[in-house]
Amino acid sequence: MKKLARIYTLVLTFALALLSLVGCAERNRADQNADAYFSKKGDVLVVYFTWSGHLRSMAHWIADEVGADYARILRKEEYPVSYNETADVAKKEKDENIYPEINLSLSDEEMERYKTVFVGFPVWWYDVPMPVMTFLKQANLQGKNVYAFFSHEGSSDGAGSLPTLEKLMQTKGAAFDKKTALSVRGSKVKDSETVVREWVKSLNIPKNEAVVVPSEITFPLGDDVSERFTGKVFFKNLIQKDSVYNFPITNHITFAPGARSSWHVHGGMEILVTGGKGIYQEEGKKAQIIRKGDVVHIPAGVKHWHGAAPDSWFSQIVIYDAEWKPEAGDAHSAHGAEPVTDEWYANLETEDYAGRTLTEKDAFMFGNGTLFPSENFSGNVYLGDVLNAKNEAGAPGIHNVVFDAGTYNNWHSHAGGQVLIVTDGIGYHQIEGQPLEILHPGDVAFCPPGVKHWHGATAKMKFAHLAANANPDKPGVQWFDRLPLDEYNKLPTE
Repeated sequence: MKKLARIYTLVLTFALALLSLVGCAERNRADQNADAYFSKKGDVLVVYFTWSGHLRSMAHWIADEVGADYARILRKEEYPVSYNETADVAKKEKDENIYPEINLSLSDEEMERYKTVFVGFPVWWYDVPMPVMTFLKQANLQGKNVYAFFSHEGSSDGAGSLPTLEKLMQTKGAAFDKKTALSVRGSKVKDSETVVREWVKSLNIPKNEAVVVPSEITFPLGDDVSERFTGKVFFKNLIQKDSVYNFPITNHITFAPGARSSWHVHGGMEILVTGGKGIYQEEGKKAQIIRKGDVVHIPAGVKHWHGAAPDSWFSQIVIYDAEWKPEAGDAHSAHGAEPVTDEWYANLETEDYAGRTLTEKDAFMFGNGTLFPSENFSGNVYLGDVLNAKNEAGAPGIHNVVFDAGTYNNWHSHAGGQVLIVTDGIGYHQIEGQPLEILHPGDVAFCPPGVKHWHGATAKMKFAHLAANANPDKPGVQWFDRLPLDEYNKLPTE
């Protein structure tokens, strides 16, 4: 009997390991790059937990289908990198009814506007993972319609997870019918978009049409910060300055047509346009039309405003010196103190941005680059300069790196660390000893100083990212061997 029990335990541990292995692309992604909480100010919320990463796709398809807000549950103390160790920790949490601390805590006021809540998770030990239980225990679900979606590797009926949710929702005063739950095998998630979207449609939930963006806006929108601007504006933090990378604060801002900032001044800023058509104007100068791939340099203390053209969405990366303060006696206008009026905006005199370097031949966001022969890459890679080291924001030099499909670099380390911002295609990044990350436009990958990593394109698609060697006072790159081709060819491609 003891032998049978041991075999049973090993089978369950292997099942959990397999769940984690499938779609392991996003394991250990930096917290600031995760979907901590994204709000469109709608009445539907999609909240999900993933260890390996494949639940993320399902959550985003659901959110897109109904125009929902979405949030990712992250355990504050990350689970171990090892599959077996994670299985042990998860089993202990379940057996001892431990509710781990998580990153997500929505107040009663924040939950009040939601009428419908989707909850997504992988089935762990035949039940709901305990980080999800932490959220559900804390959240106010009174009077809400709750729907479950989950991945599995054999428990297609959700095993004990659906009865667990049914019992909990009764105590929380929420409406829940386990018959409506969506079940997808973990190994099939990447091919399940149609199934997921059809399931959502079958629920007849009205779509929040507040935000419909064109395909040329490829970075995630972020949080709705429209109260700080004129019109609909979204904000996502990409890089928060810290003592490891010492990279200036970097954000991504998306403007709906006609949306704009007020006149304002701040520390030195670099604008890197990621999509659409926008307007930039300095006080006393004609307004400039800026487009994808343009880089605008704004010296500290220069009064200006920027936003979308009347007929186009517009998105931009902003890198800025947040530590700048005006000298005594300098004129200084706080952000939002002086709006760009409708009359001013409607009567602008505009001209194309004189600093544009891209042409119609450039297929990638910041250019096609120039072929860079190197034995440290498996195929063709192209480089271009986006921002030199002497820039207004005090950022290190930023390069545009374009990989042909199937091209990736050797393991290597940077003395000062490296930061990557993905602009085009789908690619990979992996730090030694950690699972693979699959990267999409708007994702940020961080590699600490002196730590080995590699990155590059998938076998099927070209890939481009911005790259900056952090801590430029610590230059130097050390190259090592390359990931074997047979291992590369086994990697997931989306």
